Amino acid sequence: MQSKRNWKLRYWIMGSYGVPILALVISAGLIFININLVSQRAQDLVSSYNVNSAINALATNVQRGSKSVRGYLLEKNQTSFDEYQKSQRSFNQLLSKLMSLARTEQERQSLNRLEGLLNNLMVVEDDLIVKVNQSKVQEAVETWSNENARSLVDDLTSAIDEVQRREDQNVIVARGQGEMTSSSCCEAY
Repeated sequence: MQSKRNWKLRYWIMGSYGVPILALVISAGLIFININLVSQRAQDLVSSYNVNSAINALATNVQRGSKSVRGYLLEKNQTSFDEYQKSQRSFNQLLSKLMSLARTEQERQSLNRLEGLLNNLMVVEDDLIVKVNQSKVQEAVETWSNENARSLVDDLTSAIDEVQRREDQNVIVARGQGEMTSSSCCEAY
């Protein structure tokens, strides 16, 4: 009887050590899962920040390039032409960066649409520059009016706004999920 009692006591002692160890293992597992979730949300936020940064730079370049072309139409000067060329180089770099940051097929489609609009605008603006260089300023102004270059810029701005709204929504979702993750982490303790 004595050995049976000692045997039970051993189980009680081992069990009392086992419960905290099991709780620590479960706690460590939950912490590991939450760290991975928070890390993923942080990566999503950084990616959205990079996309927003690039799309804002693209929007600024579209406006700068359009302004430079109009300035070149009004007064043929090297400064306007240099600004236009600078904005064109920037378009290509920013589009490449945005394409590399695209995470979904929908984002790629929006960026392809954006690229098509940018290419259309650059064709019209290049044509205007060529006409001004050929001293056909009046024809260039008429082309700008007839080709409705302003509507191309407006369409491009709308496409940029669409990408920005989607990224802003991604940030809101990632923040919301991050808050849910951190609150569920705290509830576990």
